Amino acid sequence: RPGRRPALRAVAAPETPAAPAAQHSLGVPALADLEELTVINEHGLVLPPIDDDVTASAFVIFDAQHRAQYLGFSKDLRNTLRTLLARRPELCYHYKCAHFGNVDNAVLLQARTAWVEELGKSPEGNRDQRQKGMWENPVDGGALNERAWRTVAEQKAKQIFRQLKDRGLKELFEFKDDLIAQGKVDVIPSKLDVETLVAQQQQLADNTRAVQVEVQGKMVDFEIFFVSDFETKGGWWVDVELSANKTKSTHRVIVGRDFAEAVGCMNPREIVTKAFAVLLARKVPRETEGMINSEVFPINYFTAGTLAATFPEFLELFGTSAASFDFERSQWGFKQIHDYGQDDKRTIPAGPMGGLFDPAALQYAGSDAGSDAAGACSDMLRRWSF
Repeated sequence: RPGRRPALRAVAAPETPAAPAAQHSLGVPALADLEELTVINEHGLVLPPIDDDVTASAFVIFDAQHRAQYLGFSKDLRNTLRTLLARRPELCYHYKCAHFGNVDNAVLLQARTAWVEELGKSPEGNRDQRQKGMWENPVDGGALNERAWRTVAEQKAKQIFRQLKDRGLKELFEFKDDLIAQGKVDVIPSKLDVETLVAQQQQLADNTRAVQVEVQGKMVDFEIFFVSDFETKGGWWVDVELSANKTKSTHRVIVGRDFAEAVGCMNPREIVTKAFAVLLARKVPRETEGMINSEVFPINYFTAGTLAATFPEFLELFGTSAASFDFERSQWGFKQIHDYGQDDKRTIPAGPMGGLFDPAALQYAGSDAGSDAAGACSDMLRRWSF
């Protein structure tokens, strides 16, 4: 349709026109004929499809079991969905919406009446006053006294954001500081324009791979999102988010240039992808805490060379074998030359995987990559906040 912003859709438009939806009087489409969309789309963004001439939207929010939870109206559906997602993350999974141009209250009231009739009753978030208040007001941090308002609210905001990241959210959610000071939590409306959102969505898509690979007769399926990677003379450091078996986990992998040359693959992302195919096929636990011994593979922070030495089938994915592989040459070694107990040496802020380090404190074995690493880290690491 003219004026449509197709790039905002979370899924591709159908190749053939869809049959027109059944409509109630005043042009309100039947709820049953509307497409159900996910609040967090496949790229990790809250990005509803909206025409340029839309002035208002009617919508119904559904939970993970596709049960209607809340019916509402909005003049800015993207920011309304972001707000409701942060307020009720446990119930805000899917939605159906109808958009209107130059709409008056009569049409919106007609939509509400017609949809309630279709549902058989008002959603619980509309008919139950307590639930309605939770949908329509900021989250209460739960502090017992005024002195704890900010501390508890900040903890609640971090908890909400972690919960949404676990569901695949990849856009930034910031929270209103004036409400935090009052012990409450509500998300700041996004001011990103359409072009920025589309570019961000494309970047996320480019950095995400859906993988299906066979390792020693076992088929492994997973999704890997490349959060960041940077290159030095010694190799690459790659931060990833792994989604498999309905669980997400974060990892940092070091790929030495000597290792890449030895296996004949100079694409660090390809090496990292195959590394996790082996680890998932082996069913290696994806979280390690505290001190670990030599019997536990350090899956959250490891080198490609260490993986090859531990699980030789990793090399087979590159057409080589452990018998002919030079493990000593292919390890990316480094040594510490500064005392990491000195806070003033920790010049790089924590990245998405955590960890504070001084690039100048690393000297890579057999190369002068230490100074290059400092520049690369400074240029490419980003500050991450909730």
